[in-house]
Amino acid sequence: MDKLRDDQGNNYFRSLRLLKNTYGADNLRIGLAFLGEVGIFRELPKKRDIMDDDYQRVVDKTYFLEK
Repeated sequence: MDKLRDDQGNNYFRSLRLLKNTYGADNLRIGLAFLGEVGIFRELPKKRDIMDDDYQRVVDKTYFLEK
């Protein structure tokens, strides 16, 4: 996930693994954008749906301002 790393080497990607789910599918991986300075996580689009613009908005932190 080099596209989610800035020039200083900060990594804005985290992965959530759902091992067990009573009401749905289990053993899922969910990609999350992570802003470590304030501890904000936001779900990323699936790999097939994410655009280069989305990667850039995560790195320049505007992705976290949207609802």
